Parts: sequence; structure tokens; C-alpha cells
Amino acid sequence: MKKTFLSALFAASCIFITSCGAQTEPAELPATTESTEEAVQETLKEANDYGATEAVAGAWYDKLGGIPVCLELSPDGSYTFGIAGNARTRGDAELDTGSWTICGDAITLDKEEDTPIRVMRELSEEGADKDISWEQLVAAEAEKEVLALRWPAMELTFTREEPFVYEAAEIVKDAELKDLEGYWACAFVEADGIMVDAYVFDEGTDVYIEGEQVILGGAMFGDVIVDFEYADGMLRTDYGQVDPMSIRLMAQQDGLLRMTLDEGTENEMALYFEQDYGDDGEVVEEAG
Repeated sequence: MKKTFLSALFAASCIFITSCGAQTEPAELPATTESTEEAVQETLKEANDYGATEAVAGAWYDKLGGIPVCLELSPDGSYTFGIAGNARTRGDAELDTGSWTICGDAITLDKEEDTPIRVMRELSEEGADKDISWEQLVAAEAEKEVLALRWPAMELTFTREEPFVYEAAEIVKDAELKDLEGYWACAFVEADGIMVDAYVFDEGTDVYIEGEQVILGGAMFGDVIVDFEYADGMLRTDYGQVDPMSIRLMAQQDGLLRMTLDEGTENEMALYFEQDYGDDGEVVEEAG
């Protein structure tokens, strides 16, 4: 079933997060000698003298495979890394934890010593493209300039800006059938408690509702016409001949349409649709 497949993709992404780029070739660092160790300690002292530890501490954000992730560096030298904010409100993905330090001109995590994180100043829309000294870092933080942390091994560029994560609105319990009708395109997908943009795992799912007849479109369903039953402010049906899946369509208070897919397992999957009004501002009348 598609739900199981998508859930597996989410789980794989979580494993990818906690494995911290195991499939990526680690960056090569020079072998530690007495002279290089002295240089590292001198850089660390310089960084601390400038107050870089405090300046770089805090939350840093990016998206990994479309899933918002957060690297939080605490001033006490500990860190957490995992799915960010309300994207994991009901997810069971565990945070990776450990210690971090300034090593040379980079930040290193104790579990990823061979994959340093570079401190950057973001100069263009294309991303961070210039190293920044610890002295510049502290000055930039004081002036609230945009900074970034580049983690090449994970292909991540962290910034202080937390990514947008959609939060589902309450259901309209007394919705009329006409409130559900029209053409809807999938915008967000939620599985195992993790919310992501639809393009990450969805394959162009859309629905067209006219009365109690619904066209389920896209690769997930294959453009099929299904008879639903309207009751209690929602449309519902059991879809599939073998191991039927319960599908419910409900209007939300934010104007989106929620589709829940329940195979009778512990975790339920939900898709959130935006109504397509077309270029002329009119509701699209036929599925594309």
C-alpha cells in the first residue's frame, strides 16, 4: 500500500538524519601532530577570546530531503540534531546528541570529527560562499548579519531562519457537501507524525469532488472514480478490494481539505489539499 511505502520513506529519512551522512565520503583532515595540535589550541583560544563559542551557539536550521532539521549548539558544549520544531510534534524520531567544539577554523561534533562544519557569511541567494573569521563572526552576530554553517558531508547549509512547517487546522465539523466540492491539489503530507511539503514524497495527488462522486488522481490512485458517502460533515469510503483502506475527506477551518488514509494500523497518514482556482480566479471544474 502507498501509505506503508511513504512511511518507509519517512523512516529512511530519519535514519539518514541520525546516521549523519554515512554514505558520504568524509572530508580529509591533516593528521594530528604536535604542531597541528598546538595550532588547533591556539585557534580555539583565539575563538574563545573573541567570544565565538557564545556567538555560534543556538539553533541552526535547514531541510534534509525536504524535512526540516535543527542543529542546536549549546554554550556548554553539548548539541542536539534532528527533525525541527512542530514537524516532529507526534513523530518518534529521536534526536542525535553529543558534544561540539571549535577545532581549527571549523566546528566539529564528537560523533562526526571527520566531517567539520564551516562557519560562513551568506553573501548571495545561492548560499553561503565565503569563510568568516571568528572575529568577523562575533561582529556579525552582534550586528545581526545573516550567517550560515556549511556541513558539506550532509550537504546542509544551516541558517538561523526556521523553515516553515505547515500546522493542520481544526476540522469544520458541520461542513456542507458544497464546501468539499471542487478540484484540490495536494500541498502537504503527514506520516508518522512528520509534516513535509507534498513534493518530497507525493507524486502529484489531486482530487475532484462533485457531490458524492470523487475522482482520485495522481500516481497514488491512478485517476479512478470512487463513490463516497456524505455524513457528519465529511465524505468517506473504503477503498480497495484487498485490505481496503478507509478514506475520509474533511474541510478544515483554514480552507484546506484533509484526506486521511487508514489501513487499520497504528499510524494514520494524512494529505492536505489546497483548492485550485485557476488563472482566472475561478474554481477549476475538472480534474487535470
